[in-house]
Amino acid sequence: WQIGAELNVPIGFRQAHAGVRNAQLSLARERALLEEMERQIIHDASNAKAELSRTYQLVQTTYNRRASALQQYNVLNNEAVRESQPRIDFNILLDSERRLADSELDYHRALVAYAVSLKNVYLEMGSLMNYCNVQFADSDLQGSPSSDLQPAPQNKRQPAMN
Repeated sequence: WQIGAELNVPIGFRQAHAGVRNAQLSLARERALLEEMERQIIHDASNAKAELSRTYQLVQTTYNRRASALQQYNVLNNEAVRESQPRIDFNILLDSERRLADSELDYHRALVAYAVSLKNVYLEMGSLMNYCNVQFADSDLQGSPSSDLQPAPQNKRQPAMN
């Protein structure tokens, strides 16, 4: 008994296999880049939200500090207090004025920091222009180009020859 087989395979399959493998590697690389970009976007968005929360707490704290300084200044600057204590220490009054001015400054700085962090949240979400109510003039509400920007049809009429 004898058994035999003959296999005739062209060499070109190696090149096709290498092309498929190259495409698979390219796809894997693009997927890894996409995952890294998604991770970075989530990280940036969560940082922006945390910063917004932090600055909101800062605004509340500085507002309370400002209210307390204003109350202290009003108590020390009250006419009834001045009449009841003819010898008031003006250093205390000046210190309360300084605290009031510092607390006003810190409060407005905190408001600016809050506004910036709110802008950053909308920037990371990709809706900053919507938040600011800004629209492109070259697009309608659906985002497609408006008809005003379409090129005018060419006038193919020949000038009249006399």
